[in-house]
Amino acid sequence: MTRALSFLLLGCLLEDVFGNPYKVTLPQTVEAVTGSCLTIPCSFEVESNYEKDLNDNCKAIWKRTNVMNIKSPNLTTTKDMTGMYQRAKYNFGDFVVKVNIRDLPPSPTLTPSALTVKEGTSVSLTCSAPASCPSHPPTLTWTPKLADSQETLKENQDQTKVQISVLNFTASHLHHGKNITCTAVYWKQDGSSVSLHSSLTADIKFPPKILPLTNCTKTEVQVNCSCETEGIPSPALYWFLDGLPVNESENLKVKTESEIDTNLRSIITVTRPQKRNPFILLCFSVNSLGSASQQFLLTDPPQQGLSVNFIY
Repeated sequence: MTRALSFLLLGCLLEDVFGNPYKVTLPQTVEAVTGSCLTIPCSFEVESNYEKDLNDNCKAIWKRTNVMNIKSPNLTTTKDMTGMYQRAKYNFGDFVVKVNIRDLPPSPTLTPSALTVKEGTSVSLTCSAPASCPSHPPTLTWTPKLADSQETLKENQDQTKVQISVLNFTASHLHHGKNITCTAVYWKQDGSSVSLHSSLTADIKFPPKILPLTNCTKTEVQVNCSCETEGIPSPALYWFLDGLPVNESENLKVKTESEIDTNLRSIITVTRPQKRNPFILLCFSVNSLGSASQQFLLTDPPQQGLSVNFIY
């Protein structure tokens, strides 16, 4: 639930009787969390030729006005008057800031909100959360911890504060499909806390890789070779026998299956060829980013049965 208060700042200089402009910096709206403190920054600047008219009796008056009927919101409000001045000779206008009081703080913001890159790309993710109470800024953490992160408290143009954490890492195919989460822990005055998080799913493009499960098994009359590949975009897989594309026949059978979108598995069954010793099978995988291959050298030594050697 969101509630609202308004504060009048009496003494924020808008312009003097001669119409000379002065820059007032005061946020129009600030967010507050029930049970936490709130800092409302306000300052203004005058042109250097008017500084002689300033005095040292700097004074700002804050006044609360009810926008909604709020009996006793559990909110501690602090005001940061750093940099405020008051003109000695002229009248001043009023400036209003609206305070939205929430039971829960907002979720942290991830930038970018989506991640689609090629493997090997340097990635920088930024997580930000408003720090309406700078003395108790939110704590930001990343899951999984892909690398060390840098956390800083920064000031917006309207002088409100924001806690920022930057995570830098190099994209790997191992990151594909993982949820990367930033969690913001907001601390309250009584020592309690509330946690919120935002996530994105990593979409990492990478060329095919032949997986370690690739192997061959043999019987007295045939050999079965299995080749498994992984890549994004989804790769295609082809077999070559002694340098020529495999065409299915009575002695050559190929079965291909896709376990998940990124993986492809193909099994070739070769009935022991007559008068062919040795022979080479090649598993070849390709997508738009590259290719990978694995060769198998199959021999049939006399009186020893069929043997298989991997060629890397």
